[in-house]
Amino acid sequence: MQRSGKLERGDARARRWLAACLGAGLLMLAACDSATPTDATPPPEAPLPPVPDEAQAAVVAFVDVNVVPMDRERILAGQTVLVRDGKIAEIGSAAEVAVPEGTPVIPGDGRRYLMPGLADLHVHYNSNSHEAHNDHILFLANGVTTLREMWGVADELSLSERGAIAAGIRLGPTIYAVSPGMDGPGGPWAGGTPPIQTVEQARETVAQHVAKGYDFIKVYNLLAPAVYDAIVEEAGRQGIRVIGHVPQAVGLERALAAGQSSLEHLIGFGLAASSTRSITTGVLDMAEVNRLARLSSAADAWHTPTITVDGLSVARVQEIKRSEAYRYISPTMRNRFANGFFQGVSSDVAARSLANHRAVVKALAEAGGRILLGTDAGFGYILQGFSIHEELAHLQDAGLTPYQALRAGTSGAATFLEAQDAFGSVAAGLRADLILLDRNPLEDVTHVQTQRAGVMVRGRWFSAAKLRRMLDEIAASYGQ
Repeated sequence: MQRSGKLERGDARARRWLAACLGAGLLMLAACDSATPTDATPPPEAPLPPVPDEAQAAVVAFVDVNVVPMDRERILAGQTVLVRDGKIAEIGSAAEVAVPEGTPVIPGDGRRYLMPGLADLHVHYNSNSHEAHNDHILFLANGVTTLREMWGVADELSLSERGAIAAGIRLGPTIYAVSPGMDGPGGPWAGGTPPIQTVEQARETVAQHVAKGYDFIKVYNLLAPAVYDAIVEEAGRQGIRVIGHVPQAVGLERALAAGQSSLEHLIGFGLAASSTRSITTGVLDMAEVNRLARLSSAADAWHTPTITVDGLSVARVQEIKRSEAYRYISPTMRNRFANGFFQGVSSDVAARSLANHRAVVKALAEAGGRILLGTDAGFGYILQGFSIHEELAHLQDAGLTPYQALRAGTSGAATFLEAQDAFGSVAAGLRADLILLDRNPLEDVTHVQTQRAGVMVRGRWFSAAKLRRMLDEIAASYGQ
């Protein structure tokens, strides 16, 4: 059964009420028709049935769930979803889809909601392979089943982790690996990434990154325009897309004209439309913001706002350090914090940054621009996995509907990654990366954080309780 918009909780209540009527032997339909479930205050709903801790079988079934497919804003009520060999095999009415005997069943009870797993398209590794594996569990525990790792490091950790997860050797989200950032002289990470100063060097470096197997080329802040152009041209010749920061000497309009695929942190809007040339400070010229938003939409460019990191205040840092989630971060990341790395900004600066980011996000949405969900997890105090829910809330607070915010990390992310035939929606043939919720995420994005019954990654099911125990094991291994 297909319906547009939201499924009201009363619909499920009405189905259960009618079943109760018939089960009690009230065979006269007139009697059922003469009284409705809303004639009196309904009784409290029964607790939802428990879900299995784990399920890893050739076939797994979600039975009587409300599917949130994310191909458009709609809900398919009362569905059975069969997962076979890690992919969604069949979706249909719970009354019509047969569940093979002996299949592990995850019950929906007509009240749970099944949506695609989330993609965090701006994350960073800060640790060794063992700690990275633990960080992957943090992502999965929060419903993140796809990552874009944004800066290839010297040991090419993202490439090795991508391969190990794809081969089933490690448990974790599907990874898209981005090259080391290509920057000009004087950049902050010059110790690990040699500066690119000439057109020839730019072309050679792009070719080297392609040969290593990276999925994207990343550009950074201090590239000269001629060098930037050479990177984009060589990347096009090599068949790889360019993403990253908008270099200061290039600017947003030139980056859009060059065809840069994704632009991070809304830096280009700050350069062009802020009184301080920074999106995190200054006053925005909203007429210019709106003009650039329309240009972005026309160019089919994608923007990753990363509101969470750019609005990180000192007070918010202290909240994070007191949070339960802080127990699970790796010693490497914890040590960086202890040494004073990016301690946040004052509350008034953070408030200005949040206001600026939200204003640009709203302008992009109104112009039909394309927005991606990304957090900068691994940078500063942005915690792997947990920060995705803060970012979703920021997008919703900026004026996006819950559907628009969730699309940025589901079907929209898949479209950007040119992987619509692999993930991002709940549809037959796609990878079984799924989140089961006790409440409707199209009512409020916070339900993805607070109402999770469990997560499935590539057909392997973990209940929320099981994932919590896995997190506790990580914390214990870190002495927390």
